[in-house]
Amino acid sequence: DIQQLVGKRAALDIHAGGLVSPGSVAEVPFPGDGRSVVGMSLKAGQLPTVRSLKAGDNVLVVYTPRAQDELGESTGGRQIQAEVVGIREVPDTSDVVLDVTVASNQAAELADIIATQRVALASGGSVCSLSGGFCTAPFN
Repeated sequence: DIQQLVGKRAALDIHAGGLVSPGSVAEVPFPGDGRSVVGMSLKAGQLPTVRSLKAGDNVLVVYTPRAQDELGESTGGRQIQAEVVGIREVPDTSDVVLDVTVASNQAAELADIIATQRVALASGGSVCSLSGGFCTAPFN
């Protein structure tokens, strides 16, 4: 019955034409009190491979310097902890859309950082530049 779904959110990806079971929906508000969702569009080489990221993964978004800057200059070491809530490839492109949740008081800052396209996404022991398209060795 459709009325059982009204006011609930999808608890997992439901593909077009897919069946909706009781476990497919949740009553918990999304993204939850004190949290905001921020999206970013990334190109191939700007993040770990799509298969390596999944909903629930914790990532660190770090604002990186311009090529002419000294390390740490003008960036202030700005970094924001985030949790991946969605990731999908954009058809007919190499782009990926990544949605993350952050503390609500950090959402605007993260959006500002992402808009510069001078960020690095750290996840699972690697750092990938969103401006230079490179990845470094695992970090501690």
